[in-house]
Amino acid sequence: MLGSLGFNAENKMENKKDSRGDSGGPNDAERMYKFRFFVNRPSNNTVSPGDPITHRIMFITDVPYNLYEHSMWEFKATNDFNAICLKKNNMKEECPACSAAEKMKYPFFNGLMQIIDMGQVEYENGNVSNLHHYSKVYKNEDTGEEEEKFFRFSKKMISLQIGTKDRPKRFQKFASTLERRGHGAIGTVWDVTRNGEKGEQVGDEWTFVGRLEPKGGQTVEDCMVRYLKKYGATDDEIDVTPLPWDGKGGVFNIPSVDEYYDKMCEMVGWSTGKSQEETTVDGADFGGNSAGFEDDDIPF
Repeated sequence: MLGSLGFNAENKMENKKDSRGDSGGPNDAERMYKFRFFVNRPSNNTVSPGDPITHRIMFITDVPYNLYEHSMWEFKATNDFNAICLKKNNMKEECPACSAAEKMKYPFFNGLMQIIDMGQVEYENGNVSNLHHYSKVYKNEDTGEEEEKFFRFSKKMISLQIGTKDRPKRFQKFASTLERRGHGAIGTVWDVTRNGEKGEQVGDEWTFVGRLEPKGGQTVEDCMVRYLKKYGATDDEIDVTPLPWDGKGGVFNIPSVDEYYDKMCEMVGWSTGKSQEETTVDGADFGGNSAGFEDDDIPF
């Protein structure tokens, strides 16, 4: 197993400075790593312009998958691309992202979980009155006309940064809440809000909505399906089965570490002979070839 499972993860970077952030969103194993859940800035609020944005999310995994990652933005990679730290995860003695930065670039230690993004919440008198979903306009190749496609109740990956004992991050706050309540994450529902332009991308304010508890022979999956249908999800939109983290078909499917090392070398400008400023990349992921993602069905 590449990473570790559980809430007892310990960040070994006690005396290091933080690196920079990441970004999010959906959908199958090949896309889930590249696209992660995030909450838009208030300036991008199309429901109530300028106001904080809140999303309702439901966890479909119980414990996090923990590993070290780099943000690749300064190598002119896509803004939403993160890369595995080959050195810190004991995959190779050298990591191009660690070595190529002008200043030592320390990786994040992240706890990754899988969720259902139920959409942007609109309240009325303290209750949810509507859930708004992202959409994107596509050109129909057959008719030549533009069509709007909505993305509802998407399965996504959420990345929670793991701090240290002295500097706890969102991961520790989340874990502490679950510990006080005496249960894991699966089947829990949260409203996560981004209050400011510089607020945490996964939300700087988390409100516990409730936990779906099976009764009368039901499974937690039964409860999750029923809850999503309550808020308008259809059968073909519902998928509460988490993807495997490792191995074939998994989010972190890395058939060849050497090939991935070469890909990272190209990103940082080593194998191309280009300078860091000139190095570009269209996108990458661990599920397969990322070519074509710029035209995929993901709305971010």
